[in-house]
Amino acid sequence: MGNSFKNLSKQEEVIESSGSPIKLFLKDLPGAFAPCKVCGSDMRAVLVNSDMPFYGCRNYKRHPETKYYERVTERHLARITSLENIRCEDCGGSTYIKIPFKHNGLVICAKCGRSQEIIFSKN
Repeated sequence: MGNSFKNLSKQEEVIESSGSPIKLFLKDLPGAFAPCKVCGSDMRAVLVNSDMPFYGCRNYKRHPETKYYERVTERHLARITSLENIRCEDCGGSTYIKIPFKHNGLVICAKCGRSQEIIFSKN
């Protein structure tokens, strides 16, 4: 039990952003990697409130009883050109993208651990 508590503390430590947020727009996201598994329609990026965006079926009203969606993944974020080759503002180290559970994405320095939250807006 003590071991899982240590892991949780470490996980919480990584979630906290230590740098200024990186602001992106919904249109910056790449397209979904697959069509809707219910009807085969294209998926579109959707943002509700200020939460992490997700991909939802363009024709969800045709099958309201089965609303299909997919979460934005680290693979999606890695395809955003403005996030490619970001260097750490503190140490100049290379960065990687991580999406902690129920949080927006983070750009984390592989060298010093500094992190910046990724925030999306509609416009």
